[in-house]
Amino acid sequence: MEIKCNGVSLSFGQFPVLQEVDFTLSETSRVGIVGQNGAGKSTLLKLLTGELVPDSGDIFITRGASLGFLKQNSGLQAANTVYAEMQTVFAELLQTGRELEQLERQMADTDPDGTQYAELAARYAQRTAAFEAGGGYDIDYRIRTVLFGMGFFEADFDKEIAKLSGGEKTRLALAKLLLGAPDMLLLDEPTNHLDLKTLFWLENYLQSYRGCIVVVSHDRYFLDAVVTEMLEVSRHRVRHYRGNYTQYKQQKEAETLTQQRAYEKQQKVIEKYQDYIDRNLVRASTSKMAKSRRKALDKIERVERPVEERQEIHFSFPFDRPPYEKVLTATGVDVEVEGKVLITGVDLTVKRGEKVCIVGENGAGKSTFLKEVLGLLPCKRGKIALGGFVKLGYFEQEQNPFYPQETVLAALHNKYPQMTELALRSHLARYGFVGEEIYKQVSELSGGELAKLKFANLSFQRPNFLVLDEPTNHLDVYTKEALQQALKEYEGTILMVSHDRYLLGDIADYIVELSRADGAQVTQGGFAAYRDKMLAGGAQTLQKARPKEDGGADEGRGAASYRSSKQARRDAAQRRAKLAAAERDIEACERQIAALEEQLQQPEVQTDYQQLAELTTQLEQQKQLLEQHMEQWAELAE
Repeated sequence: MEIKCNGVSLSFGQFPVLQEVDFTLSETSRVGIVGQNGAGKSTLLKLLTGELVPDSGDIFITRGASLGFLKQNSGLQAANTVYAEMQTVFAELLQTGRELEQLERQMADTDPDGTQYAELAARYAQRTAAFEAGGGYDIDYRIRTVLFGMGFFEADFDKEIAKLSGGEKTRLALAKLLLGAPDMLLLDEPTNHLDLKTLFWLENYLQSYRGCIVVVSHDRYFLDAVVTEMLEVSRHRVRHYRGNYTQYKQQKEAETLTQQRAYEKQQKVIEKYQDYIDRNLVRASTSKMAKSRRKALDKIERVERPVEERQEIHFSFPFDRPPYEKVLTATGVDVEVEGKVLITGVDLTVKRGEKVCIVGENGAGKSTFLKEVLGLLPCKRGKIALGGFVKLGYFEQEQNPFYPQETVLAALHNKYPQMTELALRSHLARYGFVGEEIYKQVSELSGGELAKLKFANLSFQRPNFLVLDEPTNHLDVYTKEALQQALKEYEGTILMVSHDRYLLGDIADYIVELSRADGAQVTQGGFAAYRDKMLAGGAQTLQKARPKEDGGADEGRGAASYRSSKQARRDAAQRRAKLAAAERDIEACERQIAALEEQLQQPEVQTDYQQLAELTTQLEQQKQLLEQHMEQWAELAE
C-alpha cells in the first residue's frame, strides 16, 4: 500500500491553504501532523480521504487499499446499542456464520451417502475456511477487548448510542474504526476525551497496528509514543522530518539555528559590499570596481531570515502576596454527582508553592472535586478548608465567562473598566490577540482562542492559588508549551486536573489519582513515578488487550471441538447414550456463565484490565462450549 502527494495545492477562494505539497507514505508509515490552529492539518486529512479535491497536483492511493478516517461521532447509528454498533464492523462474517448454521441444519436432514450431502459438505468447508480466515470465531472477544480498552464497561454494552455523551460517542467511533483495521488509519485528535489508562491502551494498540497511521494531534506524549515521522504544516507548506515529536523539535531548532547563522554571516558580507559601493561609486578612479561589486551583490542568492513559525504567546500569572503555609485541607470528603457518591473519604493537604495534579478515569469525579474545593458545589460529607490569604483563580474547560456578542477587547474592558485601552491591548497581545483580532466577537472564537482569552482574564485576577480543569484542551502544541513554561515558573500554588502527560511530567510535585474503586491515591515524584507505579500495579495488561491476529489457541480448540461435535451428533447410534450427558453439561455451563457474568459486573473487576481479560476469555470459552452442548443435545433429541 502506498500514498503519494505530488505538487498538491488547495485554496479556499483567494486564500491559499496548502501549496506544492509532496510526500510519500507506505504501509509501515507512522506519521504525526503538527502545526498551528488553522494551518491546514485537518484539510490535509480531508484531501487524503477524497473529501476535498486539490486545485492542482495529484494524490495517488494504491487501488483496493481501505482507508478509515476518525471524525467525531462519524458513522454511528443513533438507534443501535454500543455492542450492536460494533457488530456492524463484522456484518459479512456474521452473515457467513448464519449461513454455516443453515448448512448444518440442512446436512443434518440429508442422507450422508447422497450427492446432495457432498455438495452441502463442500459448501460448508468453503464457507468455514472463509469464516476462520476472517477471525469469525473470536468476533465477540475482539469487540470486548477494544471496548474495554477504550474505557467502556459491560454495563455500557446495551446502551443506545443516542443516550451517550459526546465524549463517549467519540471513543466509540474510535473503537469501531480500530476494529475495522483499515490499511490506512487517519486520526484527527484521537486522544480527546480519553483518560490516562485508555491513552496507554491506545498507544500500545497502535504501536503493533498492521497498517499506515496518520494522526493529527496536539498530545506531545502520544506523538512521541506512536509516530516515527512528522509532517509540519506551516505557511501553506508541508515539511517532512524523521523521528517522533521530540526528535522533530530538536531537528527544527538545529535547522533554525543553522539558517540564522548563515543569514547573519551573509548579511555581514552584504554590508561590506554595500559600504564599499556607497563609498566608491561616485569616485572616478574606483567607480568601475564599485559597479562590479554592485553587480556581484545583485547576483548573490539571498539567505532568508528564519521566520518564527508561530506567534509568541507569553502567559504570566502574577500575584500580590503569598498565602499561609496550608493552602488547602480536605478531610473525609465525599465526591457526589446527582445524589450518587462516586468517591468516599478523600484526604488531601496542599501546601504553599506545591503543584498538585489530579488524574483518574472518566467519570471519577475529578471536576466535581475541584468545584467542591471552590465552593461551587456543596461538600455534603467531610470538610474543606482554605488557608489564610488564599486568592483563588479558576480555569474551567467548558465554562465561558464572557457574553457571546461582545468583542475580545470589550470582554476584558467590561470586567476591568479601570484599565486603559492601551493597557488592555498590550495585555491581549501577550496572549496572541493582535490587530483586528481584538474586535472578534467571543462567539466567533475557536476553542483555543477562547482558552487564551480566559487565561488573559485569569492573569488580571492575580491569584496565588490556581485551580485548573484540563487547561491545555483546545490549545495547539506551541501554545501548550508556552503555558507549560508559565506554570512551571509560577511561584504560587496549583491544583490541576489534566491528562496532558508532558505537563504532568514537567510541573507536578505529586499526583493524586481519584478512583471509584480505591478512592484517592497519592504518588510522589510526578508523572514518571505515577506511570511506573501504574505499570507495576498491573497496567502492563494493556499490552495484552489487543485483538489476536489469527484467533487465539483457545478459540481454535473451541472451533475444532465444535466441528467434531457435529460429526458425533450425526452418529445416530450414540444419540440416546449421549442425551443425558449433554443435559448435564448444559446445566453446568449455564451455572458457570452466570457466575462469570456476575464477576464481570463487580466494580473492582471492571477497573482491573488483567482480570477483565482473563474473565472475558473464560466467558467466551464457556459460551462456545454451551453452544456445542446445546446443538449436540438438539441433534440427539430429534
